[in-house]
Amino acid sequence: MSQQDNDLIAEIFDALKQKFDVEYTELQDFEPTQFSSFNQYNKVGVVKKIAIKRAGTGYLSFIKTPTTLLQLWGSVKINKDFGHVLIRPEKFADKLQELIKPVEIDFPDDKLFSQMNYVVANDRQKAVAAVTSGFRNIVAELQEDEFVIEIINDQLIINIKREPSPEVAKKLYKFIVAAALLH
Repeated sequence: MSQQDNDLIAEIFDALKQKFDVEYTELQDFEPTQFSSFNQYNKVGVVKKIAIKRAGTGYLSFIKTPTTLLQLWGSVKINKDFGHVLIRPEKFADKLQELIKPVEIDFPDDKLFSQMNYVVANDRQKAVAAVTSGFRNIVAELQEDEFVIEIINDQLIINIKREPSPEVAKKLYKFIVAAALLH
């Protein structure tokens, strides 16, 4: 890890510490290679982790792969079994694929969420039951063009696809706390 990465992590930690109850930790809360979001990498390492004490089980993890810059991911254990769910902003290609082979989960009671987000799951019933209106509101509050949320059973990870920064870290912090308190 470079000095620039260390400085960025310290800057993000200091910005969070000014507003929130956080601390560095060595605890392992999730194994990145279990998530399809990391399938394209042959080696993934968590280089530093910040515990979100308010949420009890939430973390911000700085992750590095041989081919990428430093990434910031949030993670939290939630009290519901979602099965395996992927949520991200919907792209034009997703809309085309939906015409050919429908796989996406739509929420008839939340047409705006369904239009803006692509939701797929291995267990449709679990996902529909778990992705409640409250959860969809938390996702909508992100107000980000590029993000990915992946959930395996009760373990949620999230990445805002921008360079790590105090602003991104604060958004992830707020999402993790809201998700932990919701379920």
